[in-house]
Order: sequence, then structure tokens, then C-alpha cells
Amino acid sequence: MTETMTRQDIEAKVIELCKEQYPKTLPTLHSDLINDLGFDSMDIIELVFAIEEDFDIGVPDDIGESWNTVEDIVKWLLTCDSLILTQKR
Repeated sequence: MTETMTRQDIEAKVIELCKEQYPKTLPTLHSDLINDLGFDSMDIIELVFAIEEDFDIGVPDDIGESWNTVEDIVKWLLTCDSLILTQKR
């Protein structure tokens, strides 16, 4: 991804991707992928693929398996050197 993103941009995009998989849910940063949003293992794999595509980044298998909440995904994305981030709050 070559555009500059803020943390808020990343949060909004991850929430949007979760909502695309389950349109009737209202994901928040603190939503648990399984317990709150109803994701199963295949849904999480699809979410990983969507994140890889939208953020143009590779997600190692062990990382995707470690995500429990929407915020876990955002925190991991914030550690990726290949994303260009700004510090705007």
C-alpha cells in the first residue's frame, strides 16, 4: 500500500473488512472475532486474505491464527514496516 495511513484509517479499514464478512454485525476494536462476530476458522482465513489484498501485505499463518479481536489485527498492522503510517491522531 503506497498511500499514507493513520491508525484511524487502519482501524476503519479492518472494521470495514470484518463487516463485509458479516454485514449484520457491528464490529468495534474490542470485538472478539469468534465470540462477538461469529467467525469460524474459515472466516478468519478469508479475513486474512482480505487484509493481505487490501493492505498489500503478507500475513504469516501463525500471526493470523493469533488474532482474537479486531484490535489485535490493527496492532499487528501497525508493526508492519511495509505500511506507511502518519502520526496524526
